[in-house]
Amino acid sequence: MSFPQFPNGTVNHEITLHKKGESEYEYDLNIGWQLIQQNHTKINSGISVSKLCLGAVKCNMEKCGKLVRPASSMKRITSQIAEPCTFCNHCSLEHVTCSVKVNFKIIGNISKCTHKGTHMHDTFEPLHDTMEVLDKVEERVLECPSETAYALKVGTSVIRPQVPARPISMISKTVQRHGKIKCYCCNYLTKAGELSSTRPSLERSVEELQELKNDFPRYLQSVNIMSSEFCITFSVPAVAACVDFNKHPILTDVTYDCFTKGYYLCSTNIFFDELDKFGVVFQAVLDGLTTDHFKAYFLAFFRTFAFAIGRLDEDIDINFSGLIMDYSQAQRQGFILGFKKHFPKQSVQRLVSNHSIVPHGSDTEFLDLTSTMYNAKSEKTFERAVQQLHDNFPNCARWLKWWTRDQVASMIFRSKDALKKELQEANTRTTNGIEAFHRDLYRIVQRKKSIMVTLRNIFCYLRSIEADFESFDDAFKVKDSRKQSSKLRTIRFINDGRAPDTTKALLGSAQEKQKDKAGIDLPKKEDKDEKGSRSLKNNKGEKDGEEEKKGTKDKRIHVEEESKARRERLANLREEQTKKVREEYKKNKQKRKQESEEREAKRLKSLDQSTRYNFLFKKLHLSSIPEFILQQYNFNKEDFVGRFCLEDDGNCGWRAASLMIFNNEKHYYMLKKVMRSGLEKEQTFFKQLFGVRDYEKLRTKLYQPEGSVNSINWFDSIDCAVLLAMVCKRPVIILAGIQSNTYLPFEERSSVIHTGQVQDVTPIVLYLHLNHFYAFIVKEESVDNIKWPRICPTYKNEVIDYNRSTVWLDIYKGRCHATREDGM
Repeated sequence: MSFPQFPNGTVNHEITLHKKGESEYEYDLNIGWQLIQQNHTKINSGISVSKLCLGAVKCNMEKCGKLVRPASSMKRITSQIAEPCTFCNHCSLEHVTCSVKVNFKIIGNISKCTHKGTHMHDTFEPLHDTMEVLDKVEERVLECPSETAYALKVGTSVIRPQVPARPISMISKTVQRHGKIKCYCCNYLTKAGELSSTRPSLERSVEELQELKNDFPRYLQSVNIMSSEFCITFSVPAVAACVDFNKHPILTDVTYDCFTKGYYLCSTNIFFDELDKFGVVFQAVLDGLTTDHFKAYFLAFFRTFAFAIGRLDEDIDINFSGLIMDYSQAQRQGFILGFKKHFPKQSVQRLVSNHSIVPHGSDTEFLDLTSTMYNAKSEKTFERAVQQLHDNFPNCARWLKWWTRDQVASMIFRSKDALKKELQEANTRTTNGIEAFHRDLYRIVQRKKSIMVTLRNIFCYLRSIEADFESFDDAFKVKDSRKQSSKLRTIRFINDGRAPDTTKALLGSAQEKQKDKAGIDLPKKEDKDEKGSRSLKNNKGEKDGEEEKKGTKDKRIHVEEESKARRERLANLREEQTKKVREEYKKNKQKRKQESEEREAKRLKSLDQSTRYNFLFKKLHLSSIPEFILQQYNFNKEDFVGRFCLEDDGNCGWRAASLMIFNNEKHYYMLKKVMRSGLEKEQTFFKQLFGVRDYEKLRTKLYQPEGSVNSINWFDSIDCAVLLAMVCKRPVIILAGIQSNTYLPFEERSSVIHTGQVQDVTPIVLYLHLNHFYAFIVKEESVDNIKWPRICPTYKNEVIDYNRSTVWLDIYKGRCHATREDGM
């Protein structure tokens, strides 16, 4: 909705704003008049904007008398009235002032407009169209994307005859100019991806692709030119055969300006030792840059290079070094999704179909556990899923060992995400190689041209790389190497008469410094005579010259020895200083790390537990525990997060327990499998405990298929609770009025039990009301503060009779209400 155009007098109006994002709203404050902002203030939960009307500009000529919209400020209005009238071309414009005030209050998704005062001028053509008009114009344009702007103005055409004609100006008189309609058409068609320049002709594209395929055989890998799934992948077979993914990581990046707007070139290259440079190995034309686009790209990449990377899971780590790309989140997520879809999923499916590893009927359990292992965000959840897979499917131990290796797990599982050491230490650590390819590409490809024209130029570029490899195979020179001189080039300085303003001119050469320090005259190179031989100028005779030469030589040796000793001392000093700096750096680094850990520990310690439980309450859509239940069992409301109501399909008890164990009620069928496995594993014990008849009844319940079940196969509050506590090694508390009991496991959970601290072993609390189970979520720190119902009366005798551990009994004896056998 929009505000009414050109209101007059006292007007109050309210509109609902358009939602743009999660917490953002799109709005305009256009009411037709030209307004200037007076103030902008914040109010409770919103803003208040006050504006003044700038009046109008009128022509004083009697024959003209036109009224036009004023400029946006008083300074611009002054310049506007100084110009001649655009209708009569006379300098007769004047500014008509106005005292109307308008206030806009925007609170959340509601905007209120208060218009006060009467305008002293008539209306004029508005500058902006309302949002309602824009929405209707967009709808009209998209009705027939091939319709021209002139046809929309007229209202009928050969492409779409309309009787009567429907000119677009019927929506609003402001949408009448051909240029304005044309601008709207361009914007809305581009937004919808329907602009003719962005829509490739299907027939022509097929013809051009066939021509490309004939001219460049085996270059195209896959072609999909449908608008919803546009993707063209290609690579050079001769180049792909020479790639070594183990030795060098690949570089991947996107080029934006190769094609028309909306299409992008994604390229992957790698360093080739044969050419001593980077070369392109795989490319694709995409019509978007989302995660799904990059997922499709990398899936095609892995399928194309399966011969080099391998199809077996064990070959991945051996043959593929890694990938380097820019900071695009979509690219990274696309690579991860493509990698995981191409490799691990195949491995899991192969094991599921192998019944010697995964027994028949256990495939759902195996898939759920592998899914939990993959999606686990914490180390603890990941290790728990791995251990459960190892226990329930012992034949897959070697498979688990391979996938849980650090170098493999860091690429697959969220809780193990880390950069491989080999990739960290690789020579190629930047995307400079792919950026250099972009530079070379734009030297031969015209930017923002049609896809087929640009593809032909790109294929020509790729063919040149293929020719380089052919030259290498034919023993022709490929590398452009030049001789490197070990001598430094020196440029002779010739003074041009300027003042000495260089370092050499002011401080002298190194030879002069050495001379000043030694206090002697060092020998200088003498000029050569015409015959090229040196001439010794000796006024005292040949003998004196030899003595002088000998003394000069001794002095030179002395100076060289001193210089060498000085250099050694400086080298030792630098080494000591470097060592000292390194030690200091290590100390500071360790200190910063320790301080960071201390700050994090303090932060975690001071974290408000209520915030975490409020988040859990909202996430699980819990409800508060009714007051009558709290009073019935003498519970404190602060000790519980809330109550969860399950679906009423006969599996509510299993669903409640599944929520407590797997954090998901939908895994109840997997819980039945776990309980069934535990029941059959300890069948001798449970047959003696329940009796053979009740044992078979319980076993039948656990073999019921997924879906609704009848009342005979419901979760019961005795046998099922005992088995659940036994299998999960967690106390199970059934709240059922006078039939309430606490069922304890018959086995110890871990060494934590011996300490008596069981805060991490939260009991499974199930509330039974009118044949329907609810799950009660207990706060971890409140477990040992709650007085639970009595321990199952037969538990103590059963522990003694079957020689089971009494650890759980010792811990929960003081936490539960006493039984009659205890003398209460």
